[in-house]
Amino acid sequence: MTGIAPSTVTALSVQIFSEVDSVARKRRSSRSAFIRESVAQTLAALRMRNLVEAERRAYRQHPQSVDERAAFRGLSAAQDRVLAGLGKKDRW
Repeated sequence: MTGIAPSTVTALSVQIFSEVDSVARKRRSSRSAFIRESVAQTLAALRMRNLVEAERRAYRQHPQSVDERAAFRGLSAAQDRVLAGLGKKDRW
């Protein structure tokens, strides 16, 4: 999807507002642009998490053979690293 949807008003705590304002200024961006980027990144991370969880459910329902497990052993470790990073607070 492209384009700009209707705008929305969102209430933020004073602490979150101040932090968003500070980070946006440091990045030479507007608050709106920063919030749009943050929401887009969060949604992308959630989509990825849902895909990984669906894949894991599928493999639990239809386990791999010993040969298949050996071939894809490193994939699960890589997915775990991605998922572990999703909950961490970004540092700017």
